[in-house]
Amino acid sequence: MDNDKYCSDNYLDSYLWWNILVVRRISMKMWICRNLDNDLTLHYEKPTWYDRIECWSDIALEINPFLFPEVTFENSPMEVELVIKK
Repeated sequence: MDNDKYCSDNYLDSYLWWNILVVRRISMKMWICRNLDNDLTLHYEKPTWYDRIECWSDIALEINPFLFPEVTFENSPMEVELVIKK
């Protein structure tokens, strides 16, 4: 199988595909965060909040902000587990 054709230019997408296709992990630890604008992001490493520019560090994947209402700016970042079901 040619793994390169399944990986996009986005680093997070590539990281996820590499873990799925090469390492064959069924689950992986990730971090979910909400920022001051109520945006929700998913990170593969624990991010840090930067007050000066009001954003989270690290490469992130934006997800629907209406998901996971229990995640707030005050309790972010929150550790989550991404599970791939077959």
